[in-house]
Amino acid sequence: DPELSFGTVALPDSRQVIGFELKADYLYAALWNPENANFIEPIPLAEEEGADEKLSRPKMSVDLLVFDVSNLPNISLVGEESAELSEGNYGYYGADLQALWPSDDVLVWAGGGFGGLWRGGIGGIAIDADIARGDVWGPWWGSNGRERLLAFDVADPAAPKLASQVNLADEGQYWNFSDAFEVNGVVYLSHQSSEFIPDILLPGQRKPKPVITIGENGEEIIEERPYGIWMQKYFLDVVDFADPYEPVIRPTVDIPGRLRGVYHQGEVIYTVGPHWDEAFQTSGREWLDVSAYDGVDVSLITSLDLRESWLRPFVVAESGAIYMATSNAERSSSALETWRLDEHGRLGRVTTQSLSLSSWELRIVDAQTLVVRQDQGFGVYDVSEAFEPKALGTTEQMGCLWLDMNRVVAGEGARLWAPVYDYGAILLLEGE
Repeated sequence: DPELSFGTVALPDSRQVIGFELKADYLYAALWNPENANFIEPIPLAEEEGADEKLSRPKMSVDLLVFDVSNLPNISLVGEESAELSEGNYGYYGADLQALWPSDDVLVWAGGGFGGLWRGGIGGIAIDADIARGDVWGPWWGSNGRERLLAFDVADPAAPKLASQVNLADEGQYWNFSDAFEVNGVVYLSHQSSEFIPDILLPGQRKPKPVITIGENGEEIIEERPYGIWMQKYFLDVVDFADPYEPVIRPTVDIPGRLRGVYHQGEVIYTVGPHWDEAFQTSGREWLDVSAYDGVDVSLITSLDLRESWLRPFVVAESGAIYMATSNAERSSSALETWRLDEHGRLGRVTTQSLSLSSWELRIVDAQTLVVRQDQGFGVYDVSEAFEPKALGTTEQMGCLWLDMNRVVAGEGARLWAPVYDYGAILLLEGE
């Protein structure tokens, strides 16, 4: 019965659950504990004493709880660690942490929330009240994405320890962090940032008129006004957790788009983004770019124009197989395609299977199963033979339930379960 709850554990009050991870006989839970969550720091007027002082920030922490689930339905708390966030970590409101395992004994939580601080306090009610009064939004800090990495040493589940914490957003004005990918103890992700390029005019633009003033002696002073463009660019972030207590952050490097996959021991990366010409113009179409990464620089190998489909979700498997769902503009024809990068650095389509409905999300579960989310249900495929996916079955969508594709799990007898938040779980595949 998907709605049957056979084990319950009471969690500490006032803490927000921001991540779960099941590994072997233990369930790891990340909880955010904002001390003074309703913190209000007024902005002093310029004439007030201390107006120039830096505003203080609320003290915040993330708690790791470790539960023994080896004897279900009995669930017991065996270990706990509280990690006070370092300067620059501003909160985990709305966070959904991603669990990574650089080694068997090291758990890294990747993620951030809508962290920040507004005038009038934190929370929707306070913000709405400020807007109604016509106040100006006050200081804001923080960002939203996978920029924060919290590493815990869980060699002894009964005594987990915070090993280190990294906030990549502190390295610069970075935003729009991608999902994180772990390969051989190294974590890969991407972000966006802006760069001002001077002395560039876009088509149709003209240089700004100079500013002309008269000097003290009546001479005419002509001052040329600066001009240029702001260019948003993507960058690769790489953090090596070979020593989780002293992680190494490699220098960032330009990449063509948002990181979507890593292959060949981290030496090949897959990104998606638009292409720009020499006049800084783009058609707006997205490209799948495959690039080589040597630890220092990135060089483009090949590209695939994604213009054939209005929506083209894909996922990269550990085997290097690329599973891609395609649909035409009218959504009258859909297919599941398998692609691979050959030894000559070319992308080629290996197989094509028709889909009854258009698809918009793909996930790989336990490296053996591919779940394809479609308009009115789900398709499940066996990908143990990486380049020959075999259909295992389909499941219809149950009403308006919002399924969490990130936490689909494989159960006994080849069953697939997916959580649906407050509604329990649904069975995607009956199994054997």
